[in-house]
Amino acid sequence: MAKKTSKIAKISQGDKVLRKLIIFASFITIYFNTNLQDPFNSPKMWIIMCVAGWLLAYLIPIDLFNRILRKNISISKANLFVIFFIISMFLSTIMTDVKYVALFGTEGRRLGFLTYLSLSLIMIAFIKYYSSTSVKLYYSIFVLSLLLLGYGYLQSLGQDFIKWNNPYNSIILTFGNPNFASAMLSILAAILVGASFDVGVKIQVKILMIFTAILMLVIIKNSNSRQGLIAFFIAFLFQICFYLYFKKKIIGRIFLAVAAFIFGLIIMAMLQVGPLVDLIYKKSVSIRGYYWRAAIEMFKSNPLFGVGIDRYGEYFKQYRESSYALTYGFEITSNNAHSVPLQLLATGGIFVGLSYLVLTLYIFYAGIKLILDIDTEHRNHIVAVFSGWIAFQAQSVISIDNIGLTIWGWILGGVILGCYQNRANLIEKDLLISREKISMSENLVRQLTSYLIVVTIVTLCSYPYRGETLALNNRSVYNPAVENNRIQTQKFGLEMVGLKLIDPNYRYWSANYLITSGYEDLGFKVLDNLITSDPRNLNYLNAKAGFLEQRKEYVEAIGLRIKIEQYDPWNARNILNLGRNYKFIENYPAASAALSRIMNFTPDSPISIEAKDLLSNG
Repeated sequence: MAKKTSKIAKISQGDKVLRKLIIFASFITIYFNTNLQDPFNSPKMWIIMCVAGWLLAYLIPIDLFNRILRKNISISKANLFVIFFIISMFLSTIMTDVKYVALFGTEGRRLGFLTYLSLSLIMIAFIKYYSSTSVKLYYSIFVLSLLLLGYGYLQSLGQDFIKWNNPYNSIILTFGNPNFASAMLSILAAILVGASFDVGVKIQVKILMIFTAILMLVIIKNSNSRQGLIAFFIAFLFQICFYLYFKKKIIGRIFLAVAAFIFGLIIMAMLQVGPLVDLIYKKSVSIRGYYWRAAIEMFKSNPLFGVGIDRYGEYFKQYRESSYALTYGFEITSNNAHSVPLQLLATGGIFVGLSYLVLTLYIFYAGIKLILDIDTEHRNHIVAVFSGWIAFQAQSVISIDNIGLTIWGWILGGVILGCYQNRANLIEKDLLISREKISMSENLVRQLTSYLIVVTIVTLCSYPYRGETLALNNRSVYNPAVENNRIQTQKFGLEMVGLKLIDPNYRYWSANYLITSGYEDLGFKVLDNLITSDPRNLNYLNAKAGFLEQRKEYVEAIGLRIKIEQYDPWNARNILNLGRNYKFIENYPAASAALSRIMNFTPDSPISIEAKDLLSNG
């Protein structure tokens, strides 16, 4: 009888953790803060860190030390793959040159080690607690879908209650970009459509879910982001294949072959080949080809640990092809490979890339096996979850991780592994439940531990939070023509100097504001410190070179321009300035050599005409 009571207590605790996690994930997805320089990614990162910190007390056994001494530690294959990914990310973080970026991620992305550690811990929690008899995701997904659908509808009508400074399509939801918005809607729509096949869902609810999914597809279409439609279509094909397979296997297999053929045509169309090019292909896919090839070159040059966690942007111009600069502009750049696997491979190296690939393949394998082997009562639930995960993976191949979106990919993966682990008896959950008694004192210890960890994380995040608000205020008051604004700029600049754990890019903008507002000594001090900490950052180098040229300090500017060319060999504008600087100090042979380089790789461009004029006037 005591065992039965313990089991109920344990299951109750697991369900409570899962319910809270689903609520937290929904909140992370919809939350943004317009009082921050980055209203979307930074607050989502801080919240997900707090959630992961809260989870730690529930993931680590209270008697862990005793278990280690007794060598009574068992780790499931699923958890082993996740831990391998965490360790690989940690090692690459140690090897990354700029530790702030490695930990917190670059501005506007926040895809550093702490984000991926948090995602991994959330997945481990679902692996530990979720089984086919756990609380289903449908209703939480349905509520989240309604919230996002309503906001998307307002944005499509131009009635957004926030006046975003948005260069994209108006449908950005709570992600800041229509591509992320359409991807998220495709995942939710796939799950809702999958739920309509579940016999455990009431018919009235099924109708509402299907109607909601259709409306979300309309919003996706209005966002002009095709990746959402493609991701949904791929997920829906998987659902139909499974549905037909269990009705009549031969029909299911034929449909699966047809679906595989269509999927191949979609991939070909993305590469500008085949009959579906006009339907599928977008110019942005062609641009992604440049990003992917640059990522591959980064990996080939730094195979073990990559170029550094979330440091793609600082290396892109060095590894981009010359045709990219000639086609899209010498100064246009990217800070992400626009493919999650390639981004992790390029920035984290072989161990990070391989561990992510192995984890992904294992989830796919577990999902297929689970669907084929699980009893009919729970099968449709897994099909719905698996199709949502497929939609996530489909878009991640050609897109960027976004915390509010990506958290659901890791949750769905955790759900699949949790159900598979329970079904395969890799960890006998019922046995563990009956053995482990949860006393009031142990619960209290866990709650206090969670509280202390979360308080520590909140304290840590208070520094970048202050940096975010300071950066926004600094930008809003910047006006060199007004004396009072210049004084405010100096005040904010001094605060930036003394603030810890602030994004380096915010210090960079502060340095620019200070120099152009007349506080050159302080501005150059900040800029020099930034260059010392990140000597290959092209923003810092270009800014200082430009300011030195304004002050006619050409010799020092030449040294910076040479460095810039090393890290950005196809930037004709930089080489033109280098040649001009050589002319100012009357080093005509060096000026001629620099300007000739421009005419060699871009002979027909307007900037080449400028180079010829400089040469002819030399």
